[in-house]
Order: sequence, then structure tokens, then C-alpha cells
Amino acid sequence: MLEITSFDFGVVRIKGVKANLFLSMDLHGHLYAQADPNDEEALFREVYSEGYSAYMSLGHESQKWFIGITKQGQPKPAYKTALGQDATSFLPRHIEKSEDE
Repeated sequence: MLEITSFDFGVVRIKGVKANLFLSMDLHGHLYAQADPNDEEALFREVYSEGYSAYMSLGHESQKWFIGITKQGQPKPAYKTALGQDATSFLPRHIEKSEDE
């Protein structure tokens, strides 16, 4: 499960709940996890398109690199992504936490 939290207006961080690590994108457009939530590589601009959310790397905004997941469930290299692709379109869901969590 991933938790999306606001960092600034239109900018989010994405954390793996169990691992307690933040999704990040390196200089080559590959996704990885890290502990520092404030590193620019761990910040993403949330973009809305056709009813879906897409997440563009804030550190690589000039390249317009997005988080993408292939049909096989593998990370898609960011340099192969674009807004509107199925691989970059996500539907966030709000999940209520139980009292014992």
C-alpha cells in the first residue's frame, strides 16, 4: 500500500507504508526507495488528466518524466513515459485507517 501526502501545493510524496520508505526517481529515470522524504528526487507534481492522477518527477520536470507501471507490474523507465499513457494513469483511493493501526 502506498500513502500519498502533500508537501506543497500540487507537490506530493509517496511512501510505502510497510517499508516506511519514499518513492524516488534517479537521474536516469529509474524508481527507487529512500528514507529522506525531503530529497527533491522523492517529490512529485500531481497532474490531473482525464479523471486520473499522474505523478511527474519534480527533480526532472524539464524532461517531463512520470511514474509509470507496465502491464506486467514493473516500473517503466521514466524516459519512456508521457502524460495520458495507461502506464502513468492512477486512480488514488482513500482508505480509512482502523483505530488499531
